[in-house]
Amino acid sequence: FGSAAPTVNTTFRLRSVDSAGNVYEHASWTHAANTRHKIITTGISNAGLLDGRTVYIECTGGGTGAAGYTASLQWQI
Repeated sequence: FGSAAPTVNTTFRLRSVDSAGNVYEHASWTHAANTRHKIITTGISNAGLLDGRTVYIECTGGGTGAAGYTASLQWQI
């Protein structure tokens, strides 16, 4: 999505925070340059622990040239 895809690879992490403020990493991935979509369906560790936590995606590098670019989570039950 967005008006311009990144011109370099972009890296992300899926993280969560529990009620005590502890931060956990559940997955990391690279989104290829010049693409607008990336779907992650495997490689998420301890996904069952996400219930009741704050969950977010962190961009850890790249993204150069992107505009209106978003990372989003979709829950499938």
